[in-house]
Amino acid sequence: MKRVRAELQEDKPNDALEARKEILIKNGKRLIGLSHSSNTNSAYRSDWAQFEKWCAQHHYTSLPASEECIGSYISDLVLQDYKANTIKRKINALQFAHQVAEKVLPITHSIQLMLAGTRKELGTKQQGKAPLTIKMLKQMVEATNTIDNRLKSCRDKALLLIGFLGAFRRSEIVSIDVEDIKIEPEGLVVNLRRSKTDQEGESALIGLPKSRDERTCPIIAFKNWIELSQIKSGPVFQSVNRHGNLTGKRLSDRAIANVVKEYVELCGYDSVNFSGHSLRAGFVTEAARAGANERSIANQSRHKSMKTLRRYIRMGNVFTENAANDLGL
Repeated sequence: MKRVRAELQEDKPNDALEARKEILIKNGKRLIGLSHSSNTNSAYRSDWAQFEKWCAQHHYTSLPASEECIGSYISDLVLQDYKANTIKRKINALQFAHQVAEKVLPITHSIQLMLAGTRKELGTKQQGKAPLTIKMLKQMVEATNTIDNRLKSCRDKALLLIGFLGAFRRSEIVSIDVEDIKIEPEGLVVNLRRSKTDQEGESALIGLPKSRDERTCPIIAFKNWIELSQIKSGPVFQSVNRHGNLTGKRLSDRAIANVVKEYVELCGYDSVNFSGHSLRAGFVTEAARAGANERSIANQSRHKSMKTLRRYIRMGNVFTENAANDLGL
C-alpha cells in the first residue's frame, strides 16, 4: 500500500494522468486478489494456467470461454478422474478470472446440469487425512528425543504440541510470530492474526492450556524452543538446515506435513494417510471422544461449517456413541 501511494505521489496529475490510471487499476486488481486466501489464490492461478493450456490444445478461446468450451472441459476433467469438489473449484477459478476481466462465464442451465451430474457420478465425499490420536501424539512427541539434530528436535516438539492443541491449520502454524504468543499461568495465548475463515484479518485469541504432564506441556515445549533457538522476533517456526543451524526462513505449509509424516513413520505407522491436517483433525476427534461439546470444540478449532466439524466428531464417536454396544453380543 505504501509503495502504491509513493508511485501516485511521484507523478504530476497533469502530465501523467494515464500513468496514474494504470497504477490505480493495478492496485484495484491487487485488492481483488486479497478477497481470497493465499492458498485459494494459488489454486486459482494453477487452475487458470491448466485451463489456458487445455484450451490451446483443443483450439478454444479461454477468455471469454464459450459454453461448448466449458462443457467439453468439464467432460474431460471427469474422464481424467478428478473429484467432483475439485472440478467445482476449477470452475470457480474460471468464473473468478472472467469476473476480474469483466467477462461473463456462460454457466448456463446445461452446464449446471453437467456439474450436478459430476457430483452424482463421482460423489462429493472428501478423502480427508487420518486424524492423530492422543496416543500417537504422545509417541511422536517422545520420538523427537531420538533426533540427533537438537535444534530440529526441540522445534518439532513445540510444533506438534502447539499445532495439535490449537487445532491449527498448516498455514496458521507457519504464520505464528514470536510477538503473537503470550505466556500466561494457565497456558499459552496465541493471537491468530489471520486465518482461512478470517480473511478480514480481525484475529482470534487461542488458548493452549498447560498440561499436567510436563512431557506434553505446550508452555515448556515453547519455552525450550525459544531459549534454544534464541529467536527474539519474527517466525516462531523456522527451518533448520542439515548442519543444525537456523536459516531464519519461515517454514512452509509443506514442511508441516513433512514433520508430521516423519514422526508418524518413526512411531511405526504408515504415513501415507497422514498430513499436516492430521493435527487439526486429531484435536477435533479426540476432543469429541473425550466428551467435549460441539460449541467448545468449534470455539477452539474456529470451524465456520458445522457440517465439516460434525464429520470429524462422528469419526471420534464412531464407537463411543454406537447402539451396537448395547446389543449384548
